[in-house]
Amino acid sequence: MVTLPIKRKLYTIPVASTSFVEEAVWDGRKQAIIFSYELESNPKEFRTVGIRFQRPQLLVKRSEAMCRAEQIEACYDILVEIENSPLLHEYKEEIERGRINQAHHYMIYLDSVGSFELIAEGWTVEDVLQESKEGKQ
Repeated sequence: MVTLPIKRKLYTIPVASTSFVEEAVWDGRKQAIIFSYELESNPKEFRTVGIRFQRPQLLVKRSEAMCRAEQIEACYDILVEIENSPLLHEYKEEIERGRINQAHHYMIYLDSVGSFELIAEGWTVEDVLQESKEGKQ
């Protein structure tokens, strides 16, 4: 019997990705997806946030044009963990060689950017910085 993958919601970004100040990017140094948005309380200020991944072992970035329905459904502006992941099964030997304690398959789709899929040990959300449009605070 084949077990189907299940997308479990982990984190919903605080604003629609259509409202980002600029497109989200992968920052390899910080090992995070970085995005910025204006604060509702003060539109002259914006917040930069990173979804940081612990010990990422695999990153697949797809542009919008290359995304299929399964890369968008249930993960539009939402970080999900894919349970019963075929990707984890496919890379089982490589994951074991990478000596990570627990491998998780994460995915998020962001408007105008596309999808990010990762195999990593874990994740956190961190403020990268808060700035006014005139400069750093």
